[in-house]
Amino acid sequence: MTTAWPTITTNLVAFTKDSSLISIIGVTELFGALRFSLSDSEWLGFFLEGYIFVGVLYFALCQLVIGWGRLMERRLARFANVT
Repeated sequence: MTTAWPTITTNLVAFTKDSSLISIIGVTELFGALRFSLSDSEWLGFFLEGYIFVGVLYFALCQLVIGWGRLMERRLARFANVT
């Protein structure tokens, strides 16, 4: 069972990267919202900042999933050593 966790974690990270988690709760897709905002005259100077924010958000989500996977691997390794 412990050998399956790295694969499960990788799949969760891929799922996080491939999907737009914001659209699940009914909000406009994140990049679509950014493109829409950048077309507004008040947002004209914030092109780079907008894409950096979206990139950091996805990076943070992936790091959370990776951290969770590592935690689960350690817990299962401890459990496997006990039994």
